[in-house]
Amino acid sequence: MPSARDRHLGEIETVLLHIAEARRRVSKARQTLAREGAPDRLIASLAISQEILDGERLRLQSTANPTPDERQRLAV
Repeated sequence: MPSARDRHLGEIETVLLHIAEARRRVSKARQTLAREGAPDRLIASLAISQEILDGERLRLQSTANPTPDERQRLAV
């Protein structure tokens, strides 16, 4: 039986997979809109969404697997 820590990290991994899928979907939508001549504001909005998803992925990864320096910062 997995430990509570392993179950918790498994949940984080599941969320990270969902974020990766969302990022792929945003990228595909962005390409489709650009190809179809959608307004620049829509394409730019999707670009921002990609950046936010990238940042959230990095934040969540660093929280789940912090370096020693990050552990100290997160403990404060």
